[in-house]
Amino acid sequence: MINDRGYDRLHEYRQENFIQFMKTPPQTWKESPTRMRYVEFTDEFVEKMVLGKQEASNGDYRRSDEDVAIVNGRVHVYDTKGLIVSSIRDAEETHPSILYDFAGKEYVYDRYEFLINAGFHDGLFLYVPKGVSASINIEDYASSTSSFAAKNMIIVDEGSKINVFRRISGSGTGNGYQGDNTYIFLGKNASIEYNQVQDRPKTVEGLQFIRTFMDDYSSARIYHAENGYDRSIIVTESYQYGNGTNYQVRGVSFTRSLQQMDLRDNTIQIGTHTVADIYIRGIVRDRSLTMQRGNIDIREQARHAEGYYDTRILLLSKDAFANTKPALLINNNDVRSKHASAISNIDDISLFYLRSRGIDEDTAKNMIVEGFTEHVVEGSDERLKEAVVRFSGL
Repeated sequence: MINDRGYDRLHEYRQENFIQFMKTPPQTWKESPTRMRYVEFTDEFVEKMVLGKQEASNGDYRRSDEDVAIVNGRVHVYDTKGLIVSSIRDAEETHPSILYDFAGKEYVYDRYEFLINAGFHDGLFLYVPKGVSASINIEDYASSTSSFAAKNMIIVDEGSKINVFRRISGSGTGNGYQGDNTYIFLGKNASIEYNQVQDRPKTVEGLQFIRTFMDDYSSARIYHAENGYDRSIIVTESYQYGNGTNYQVRGVSFTRSLQQMDLRDNTIQIGTHTVADIYIRGIVRDRSLTMQRGNIDIREQARHAEGYYDTRILLLSKDAFANTKPALLINNNDVRSKHASAISNIDDISLFYLRSRGIDEDTAKNMIVEGFTEHVVEGSDERLKEAVVRFSGL
């Protein structure tokens, strides 16, 4: 595998990640005796992803108003918006000093993430120079028969600000295996708003890691709406190394039919006076499965930190299954932190109230679902809000 990718200049990086993959044992134990169903991946799945074949054609992709398109794992740049934007492979040739300053500085511990880093086909490289403010739209399309792994890097230099909208879409009824690692590096006083709408075909298996590494006084707002994939694990996590960092996550997930989705939204607070605030909502229909788990990890040196995690799931079927697992890992006594978790059905009293005013049952349920999800993504990109309304509909 590594030799197949050997023409690039990240050969040693790939080798080290493959070694770490081999050294990290698979998880064979169950985290909770009360959890009856899990979203599980095997080595065979991830091997098919990193050894898979990208579709040569563009499938049903048609260019719209996006600045960058990622089509079956291949990067097409239409408008750089004054930034440095390219594929990872092109960045190795044109901007190696920037790329190599950050490649390998990620904190990785998941064995499948190691394997993606070892065998990725290509990915997006985005660099925001010092003192620049910009926005960029990314269309990430993949045919359902395409299997590939990608590594994306977003680097926001000191004092810069970037607004990213990324739509992850696809078409077809094939059984592809697709995954990516997206690493965001924020310099001092840098900020990012990252909006992601994920709606891959529901026949595709998906694996995604979004990690944010934060220097002093940087801030990140991550909005994500997850609707696609047949079976998926989606991880967002921050490393708040710097002092005074602020990390906000607002996520909404939707599953139906036999979908299985595992959302993991975590933060590790290391610097002083850091803030982390994570709110996640889930809608579970039919016989689908949704898991939401999150850790607020406040380290010993992270004095005056604040960390909050709130997850709530709404079940719309008696056969739907959900589980939540929030955790506070507090290592000093000079913090403010809390977590909350709830799983419920549609409230009969609320439904009766709406029906008594002449609203039919389906419309009433839609109103309750929209009210449950829409407030979480207030402040996000309008396209993400529209997607949440669309995904919420019965």
